[in-house]
Amino acid sequence: MIEAGDDDPPVERPEALVAAMGTPPGPGGRRAEPGREATRAAWSAIARGYDELVTPSHLWLGEQGLRRADVAAGMTLLDVAARTGALSIPAARRGAKVLATDLSPAMLDRLRARAPAEGLAIETRPMDGHALDLPDAAFDVAGSQFG
Repeated sequence: MIEAGDDDPPVERPEALVAAMGTPPGPGGRRAEPGREATRAAWSAIARGYDELVTPSHLWLGEQGLRRADVAAGMTLLDVAARTGALSIPAARRGAKVLATDLSPAMLDRLRARAPAEGLAIETRPMDGHALDLPDAAFDVAGSQFG
Protein backbone atom coordinates (compact mmCIF):
# COMPACT_ATOMS: atom_id res chain seq x y z
CA MET A 1 0.00 0.00 0.00
CA ILE A 2 1.32 3.45 -0.91
CA GLU A 3 0.83 6.10 1.72
CA ALA A 4 1.36 9.83 1.53
CA GLY A 5 3.70 11.23 4.13
CA ASP A 6 4.40 14.70 5.47
CA ASP A 7 8.04 14.19 4.55
CA ASP A 8 7.23 13.61 0.86
CA PRO A 9 8.84 16.21 -1.41
CA PRO A 10 6.34 18.86 -2.58
CA VAL A 11 6.23 17.43 -6.12
CA GLU A 12 4.68 14.28 -4.62
CA ARG A 13 2.08 16.39 -2.81
CA PRO A 14 0.13 18.36 -5.44
CA GLU A 15 -1.75 20.20 -2.72
CA ALA A 16 1.58 21.77 -1.66
CA LEU A 17 2.01 23.28 -5.13
CA VAL A 18 -1.62 24.43 -5.20
CA ALA A 19 -1.22 26.02 -1.76
CA ALA A 20 2.00 27.74 -2.81
CA MET A 21 0.33 29.11 -5.94
CA GLY A 22 -2.21 31.03 -3.88
CA THR A 23 -5.94 31.36 -4.14
CA PRO A 24 -8.22 28.35 -4.56
CA PRO A 25 -10.46 28.08 -7.60
CA GLY A 26 -13.42 30.42 -7.60
CA PRO A 27 -16.73 30.25 -9.44
CA GLY A 28 -16.55 28.15 -12.58
CA GLY A 29 -13.32 26.51 -11.39
CA ARG A 30 -11.20 29.51 -12.34
CA ARG A 31 -8.23 30.41 -10.22
CA ALA A 32 -7.03 33.96 -9.76
CA GLU A 33 -3.68 34.34 -11.51
CA PRO A 34 -0.91 34.16 -8.90
CA GLY A 35 1.73 36.84 -8.97
CA ARG A 36 5.10 36.22 -10.55
CA GLU A 37 6.80 35.92 -7.16
CA ALA A 38 4.28 33.36 -5.90
CA THR A 39 4.72 31.34 -9.07
CA ARG A 40 8.51 31.52 -8.79
CA ALA A 41 8.37 30.45 -5.14
CA ALA A 42 6.03 27.54 -5.89
CA TRP A 43 8.24 26.12 -8.65
CA SER A 44 11.36 26.69 -6.58
CA ALA A 45 9.80 24.80 -3.67
CA ILE A 46 9.37 21.67 -5.77
CA ALA A 47 12.64 21.90 -7.77
CA ARG A 48 14.40 19.03 -5.98
CA GLY A 49 11.52 16.60 -6.31
CA TYR A 50 10.80 17.69 -9.88
CA ASP A 51 14.43 17.06 -10.85
CA GLU A 52 14.50 13.65 -9.20
CA LEU A 53 11.05 12.38 -10.19
CA VAL A 54 9.95 14.16 -13.37
CA THR A 55 13.01 15.10 -15.42
CA PRO A 56 14.44 11.58 -15.85
CA SER A 57 11.25 10.32 -17.47
CA HIS A 58 10.83 13.43 -19.62
CA LEU A 59 14.32 13.36 -21.14
CA TRP A 60 13.11 10.71 -23.59
CA LEU A 61 10.12 12.83 -24.57
CA GLY A 62 12.36 15.84 -25.13
CA GLU A 63 14.62 13.79 -27.39
CA GLN A 64 11.64 12.61 -29.45
CA GLY A 65 10.45 16.18 -29.99
CA LEU A 66 13.92 17.36 -30.98
CA ARG A 67 14.31 14.48 -33.41
CA ARG A 68 11.00 15.35 -35.05
CA ALA A 69 12.05 19.02 -35.24
CA ASP A 70 15.37 18.03 -36.85
CA VAL A 71 17.44 19.79 -34.21
CA ALA A 72 21.08 19.18 -35.10
CA ALA A 73 24.62 20.10 -34.10
CA GLY A 74 25.43 23.75 -34.55
CA MET A 75 21.85 24.97 -34.21
CA THR A 76 20.81 27.40 -31.49
CA LEU A 77 17.87 26.43 -29.27
CA LEU A 78 15.91 28.50 -26.79
CA ASP A 79 14.20 26.41 -24.11
CA VAL A 80 11.42 28.43 -22.45
CA ALA A 81 10.27 27.23 -19.01
CA ALA A 82 13.15 24.75 -19.11
CA ARG A 83 12.67 23.52 -15.55
CA THR A 84 15.53 21.10 -14.90
CA GLY A 85 16.42 20.41 -18.50
CA ALA A 86 14.30 17.67 -20.05
CA LEU A 87 14.48 19.51 -23.40
CA SER A 88 17.76 21.39 -22.93
CA ILE A 89 19.86 18.34 -22.11
CA PRO A 90 18.83 16.26 -25.15
CA ALA A 91 19.34 19.35 -27.37
CA ALA A 92 22.87 19.83 -26.01
CA ARG A 93 23.53 16.11 -26.50
CA ARG A 94 22.65 16.64 -30.17
CA GLY A 95 25.26 19.41 -30.35
CA ALA A 96 22.89 22.39 -30.25
CA LYS A 97 23.93 25.54 -28.45
CA VAL A 98 21.24 25.90 -25.76
CA LEU A 99 19.90 28.80 -23.72
CA ALA A 100 17.59 27.49 -20.99
CA THR A 101 15.26 30.01 -19.36
CA ASP A 102 12.95 29.50 -16.42
CA LEU A 103 11.15 31.69 -13.91
CA SER A 104 12.61 29.60 -11.08
CA PRO A 105 16.35 30.00 -10.38
CA ALA A 106 16.15 26.83 -8.26
CA MET A 107 15.08 24.83 -11.32
CA LEU A 108 17.98 26.26 -13.32
CA ASP A 109 20.37 25.45 -10.44
CA ARG A 110 19.33 21.81 -10.84
CA LEU A 111 19.92 21.96 -14.58
CA ARG A 112 23.36 23.51 -14.07
CA ALA A 113 24.22 20.68 -11.67
CA ARG A 114 22.92 17.98 -14.04
CA ALA A 115 24.55 19.11 -17.34
CA PRO A 116 28.26 18.90 -16.42
CA ALA A 117 27.87 15.26 -15.41
CA GLU A 118 27.46 14.61 -19.14
CA GLY A 119 30.06 17.13 -20.22
CA LEU A 120 27.38 19.49 -21.53
CA ALA A 121 27.57 23.27 -21.56
CA ILE A 122 24.12 24.82 -21.30
CA GLU A 123 23.64 28.53 -20.71
CA THR A 124 20.89 29.34 -18.20
CA ARG A 125 19.08 32.57 -17.42
CA PRO A 126 16.23 33.17 -14.99
CA MET A 127 13.53 34.75 -17.12
CA ASP A 128 9.76 34.98 -17.32
CA GLY A 129 8.57 33.07 -20.38
CA HIS A 130 5.82 35.66 -20.82
CA ALA A 131 8.36 38.48 -21.11
CA LEU A 132 11.54 37.15 -22.71
CA ASP A 133 14.34 39.70 -22.72
CA LEU A 134 15.95 38.42 -25.92
CA PRO A 135 16.39 39.82 -29.41
CA ASP A 136 14.00 38.68 -32.13
CA ALA A 137 15.14 35.88 -34.44
CA ALA A 138 18.14 35.05 -32.23
CA PHE A 139 17.57 31.26 -32.28
CA ASP A 140 17.10 28.59 -34.92
CA VAL A 141 14.55 26.79 -32.74
CA ALA A 142 12.51 27.73 -29.68
CA GLY A 143 10.73 25.13 -27.61
CA SER A 144 8.93 24.62 -24.36
CA GLN A 145 8.21 21.19 -22.99
CA PHE A 146 5.15 21.53 -20.75
CA GLY A 147 5.89 25.25 -20.27
